[in-house]
Amino acid sequence: MEMKRQARARVLLPVLALLCCFFAGGAYAQRAAVTLKATDTPLEQVTKQLNKMVDVIKLKQLDSSNDICRELMLIKVRCNAKNRSDLIDIAQLMEAKISDLSTNSFTLEISDTPQRLALLEEMLRPYGILEEVRTGAIALQHGTEIL
Repeated sequence: MEMKRQARARVLLPVLALLCCFFAGGAYAQRAAVTLKATDTPLEQVTKQLNKMVDVIKLKQLDSSNDICRELMLIKVRCNAKNRSDLIDIAQLMEAKISDLSTNSFTLEISDTPQRLALLEEMLRPYGILEEVRTGAIALQHGTEIL
């Protein structure tokens, strides 16, 4: 399992968010983000399939490099009295919130770009990652343009 984490952290594919606007049984539209890490061909296929859905009003492709893209991560790291201050320094550097602190573990919460989350993961790996959960990316457009 550790090898899979290392490979994922090193290879970051571009994240493309498809924002879908659809009716959900009411008079107003709801929004859903579909995040893909794929090449152009699968992206085109997914776009075509989503456009075929009856409830989809509009579909827009966002690029994580040009738009606001965030992901939430909770990560639990092994700690002791000797390395606790190092972990606090890393948390402050990465602007992560300390969600839980015990004698043997340290849990951080961070909302940031997928690339910065991978960087934090890489920085914490030498201390021993006990658990990690991520939400997946969500995205909005820059500026005043809306879906």
